[in-house]
Amino acid sequence: MSERFNSTASAIKLSQAIEKLSKLDSGTVVPIPLEYIDRSENIRRELDTDTIEFSQLVESIKEVGLLQNPVVTVSSGKILCVSGHRRIAAIEHLGHKKVECTLVHFENLELKDVAQIVENTARKGLEPFDLADQLLNLKNRGYSQVKLQSLIGKNRQVVGRYQKLALWPKELKEMAKSNREKFNVKALMQLSSINDHDELRARIEEILGTKKASTNKKARVQRLNESGVLDYCQSQSFSESQTEFLFSALRDLGIIKSKATDGKSQKVVHGVPLQ
Repeated sequence: MSERFNSTASAIKLSQAIEKLSKLDSGTVVPIPLEYIDRSENIRRELDTDTIEFSQLVESIKEVGLLQNPVVTVSSGKILCVSGHRRIAAIEHLGHKKVECTLVHFENLELKDVAQIVENTARKGLEPFDLADQLLNLKNRGYSQVKLQSLIGKNRQVVGRYQKLALWPKELKEMAKSNREKFNVKALMQLSSINDHDELRARIEEILGTKKASTNKKARVQRLNESGVLDYCQSQSFSESQTEFLFSALRDLGIIKSKATDGKSQKVVHGVPLQ
């Protein structure tokens, strides 16, 4: 009975806190109990508190205090953490019950997602696959490649390669995440040009030393030619028909070859067979 009463009382206090926050202006700094802050919506899939970086953050806050407040917003009956998940975790680790947060009211929740990307990419250390998932998500919600370029300060080709990373099978993502010393951002960007997942798996296994390197030099040249042409088409915003025409012309010249399936030639554009 006591537990149920405490739960109800806590819900009432949270509701009152949300009502007060809703009336405050954006930019207001306000202390908020940690238990009221919903931290479930985080661009980072994993919040690792066992790293040296996290320990350094805890020590920094312990010595000089919190230099940058976490950002929160009010939405759907919740106080959502927009940025500063690690800072809040560090504050909690130190035994504090409240944290001073900067309140921001967003016109829509898409802007909240954008703010998370900007804040995390500016501070670096963001897991490449987390950024990849968010960029693909924003693209699917109508954000143009130009807007996404501006968002992370990268060119069209880099944005496209990140979006390709988001399409990797979960198993291949985990293989890369588990061997970060071999799969840094540069290595992942290079691998993202491989559209065939079987070929991608073979290449990852080759890097990990679990598969012997291919001795077929012609096959490697063929893959490099195809990926280079595809990257060029994407950088120039070619339509599917324009891309298909260019591939067809290069095949006629013998620069790249058609992929064969059951004895029939298949044209492959953007990783999808064209009939």
